[in-house]
Amino acid sequence: MRCSSDNKFASYDETELDVQSEDLTGNEINYQIHLNRPCSSCGQEAASADLELTLSIDHECGEVDPTDEQYWSNDDIVWTVVGDEANYKTRDEALEAAKGNSYAVGALWNPDEEPEFDLSSSDVEEVDTMQNKDRHGKPITKSRYMKHLIGAHVTAHLSCQRCGEEFDVDGEDTLGASEFEDAGH
Repeated sequence: MRCSSDNKFASYDETELDVQSEDLTGNEINYQIHLNRPCSSCGQEAASADLELTLSIDHECGEVDPTDEQYWSNDDIVWTVVGDEANYKTRDEALEAAKGNSYAVGALWNPDEEPEFDLSSSDVEEVDTMQNKDRHGKPITKSRYMKHLIGAHVTAHLSCQRCGEEFDVDGEDTLGASEFEDAGH
């Protein structure tokens, strides 16, 4: 590319990533990321692209300990009694049905309720690689036939509102360098 500020040929600098939006809905996080390839000579945006990335949250809450007091007043728990097929809304109802035998009382997460999540932060890193396999999965041996790929790797830091566990979900997506729009630099 030719830099318009000094009319010389210039290369691209490191790609700059800007998260335009992050939207947590149910078990998915949708990101819109702006990729800017600045001119190495003057630093102005020389080429850009917008990338949409969706991360799926796959989380299973751990088992509920019916003897742990922290769960006794949790609304997301279903209480059971050994030998009884009924489910109870509260621990006290289950204890009454078990005739005071706390060893016969069990607890599990309500299967009718999906957990909700809190997104505390997201880390975004550049992905800059070459496509080294063809569409059949065979290695491409000559670099001239490899496609230059640029994109983003996102790590989302989440916590489950139901069980309190903190965990990460990550994913990435790329675009071909030829898919970037020239900024008219």
